Amino acid sequence: MRLNKFACILLALLLVLLAGCSGRAAEVKQADFSFNTPEGYSLSDVTDESCNIVSDEGGAIIGGITVTSLKPKLLSNENSTTEIMTYLQNEFHKTNNVEFIALYGGKENPSVTINLTKIADDTGEKAHFRHIFFEKDAVVYHMWFDLDVVDQPTVDEIVACSTKKKMREVFL
Repeated sequence: MRLNKFACILLALLLVLLAGCSGRAAEVKQADFSFNTPEGYSLSDVTDESCNIVSDEGGAIIGGITVTSLKPKLLSNENSTTEIMTYLQNEFHKTNNVEFIALYGGKENPSVTINLTKIADDTGEKAHFRHIFFEKDAVVYHMWFDLDVVDQPTVDEIVACSTKKKMREVFL
């Protein structure tokens, strides 16, 4: 009888351990931040998972690049907007008070661009962002820009310089 009680307790502990592991977030792959930037801009604060895009003149952070846990197949599926917006709301903007437009590059050019306006809950003040999701070496990257700090031609130049030619054709 004593052995059965011990086996039941051991089995219960094992089930609790397995249940706890099943709720873990997907592991983020280590990023490769060997992106080119145009003259006047550089990457800073590079970690295994993210970096900032800064203006060399004044050092203002104008955007950044982050490796995500999103699956590459989402980038060519127009029905994946909910998953990508959930990522943005949980990992980046921390609010549901946003307006956005999502543009998909299609199967030939798997990428997603989201023009997003974040609205402050308390003041109603608006902040404008461009988010670009693309794949490099089987990893989905999130490149973002604060459009209240940097102008659109600069964003286009940085995207063209730092991403594949195939992707540049969609966004320019």
